Amino acid sequence: MEGVKEQYVNKEHEKGRVDVTVAEDFHDLSLEHQPLGTLCSPIKDPAQWSSYALSQEQVDQYWRDGYLSGIRVLTDEQCELILNDYQIFLDKEKVHPGHGLFYEFHRNQSGLSDNVLLHALGQWRITKAFHDICFLPQISVPSSQLIDPDNKGGQVPIRLWHDQLFSKPPKHGGVVAWHQDYSYWTRTKPMKHLTIHIALDDQTPETGGLHFVPESHRWSRNGNPLPITDATFGDMESLKKVLTEEEFAQFKPVPSGLKRGHASFHHPLMVHGSYANKSERPRRACVVNYIADGVWSDTNEPLLNGVPLIEKQNSITSEATEMGKIILSIAINVFFLMNTYVSGSISFTIAPETQYVYVNDTVTFECATNVTLYHLSFVTNPSVVGSELSSGGMASLSLRATSEVNGTEVTCNAPNGPTTEPAYLYVQGPPDSVSSLTGYQLDSCCMFIRWYPPFTLPGLTVQYIISVGTDQQYLNDSITNYTYCPMNPTNKQYLFNIKTTNKAGNGSTSNITVGFQSTSSSVLY
Repeated sequence: MEGVKEQYVNKEHEKGRVDVTVAEDFHDLSLEHQPLGTLCSPIKDPAQWSSYALSQEQVDQYWRDGYLSGIRVLTDEQCELILNDYQIFLDKEKVHPGHGLFYEFHRNQSGLSDNVLLHALGQWRITKAFHDICFLPQISVPSSQLIDPDNKGGQVPIRLWHDQLFSKPPKHGGVVAWHQDYSYWTRTKPMKHLTIHIALDDQTPETGGLHFVPESHRWSRNGNPLPITDATFGDMESLKKVLTEEEFAQFKPVPSGLKRGHASFHHPLMVHGSYANKSERPRRACVVNYIADGVWSDTNEPLLNGVPLIEKQNSITSEATEMGKIILSIAINVFFLMNTYVSGSISFTIAPETQYVYVNDTVTFECATNVTLYHLSFVTNPSVVGSELSSGGMASLSLRATSEVNGTEVTCNAPNGPTTEPAYLYVQGPPDSVSSLTGYQLDSCCMFIRWYPPFTLPGLTVQYIISVGTDQQYLNDSITNYTYCPMNPTNKQYLFNIKTTNKAGNGSTSNITVGFQSTSSSVLY
């Protein structure tokens, strides 16, 4: 084929290396950061995302056993589309024009004719069906719930690490030796990885179906995975040589029982493997490996064959060559893709909507969303300094109620733009004095005074302390008048003092003198 310079050669000393020149007119599908429509299309209705989420019971089962199996992710028709693409990689005589984009391609990883295992990485760059597998919400949404041990069941952003393809021919299909995936991935940290194994044929022990060792995801060596005991996957039982007595006693594999189109999700330390295919049927499967956003490179070597170097301690993100080809990691998940659709998909609240407080009180606003990956923050107008905490889709802002924060507008923001309606903070200091104070003699026994209350905020109580000589009375802010009837009324003047007060302190005093005559009409001074 024009543009293809040489055939792939699987030399013994460089198994898996892909020495094929990519056709100049071949489009690297890693440049496409959304599904292409072969298996799925971009989701436009936000309500769809939640339909793919796991139940809490399924999440708990994953963390208990180290894996979750039997989740339907592909239809039979979709499986056929994928297998049609798979067939094009089997032709030894006619190399596919995109073959050079594989990170690895092992036509037979064991090298033994009676133990054949085709194993490849990178087919998502080459065909549309394999490309779209990485974007399937049926696997990306559950993965976002399972990948982070610090946020079990909560949804976090994920990225594509790489994909894989496994195929065992009938009768002489090879084994995949017991291993932990993270043993091969220690060049990336922290360990927030997930493997999704998708059966393209029904899997049974006879066909060499996937097996798990339940609860083996707790097996490690000083925080590190078990060592690699057979890089060619050919020696099925080699891992047992490095197990402790306790681990050996617990080594009781169970078959995944995967049916065609169903998937299993397993922990990066889950011990798993598969026996030889002795049946009359092929056993084929595709695999997607995700990492949590923020996983970084712990090596100064390229993370995969043929990809640009990501220097040690740098986060694994989309990397571009000089030609602009993005060929390593892409933002995959519901949440990176979903951000263009979130306008109607999340609940997003701030409480309380308005706060009325006294000077020097501590004031707290709380914000929450049902999308736990959001790191929420607050914006105040005018800008004021407070204590802010944010975690797992929740945030709080604490302020000290001073005159500077009176009337402050508080808004809660998410990184991609959605915000709450503003809430407000009002601070009340000591109250002003009453106004329009008037008084007169009510009858031959009593006097009456009234006033307009000082300005106050809703919910903040003002008290009035009314003194007439040695008599003193306390009234709350719902009363704006007072009747005074002296015990022994005489013909004289009475001085009324009205002091305002609240939690913040005392306000100023207003006064009025009311003349009183026991037998004649009152006089107002």
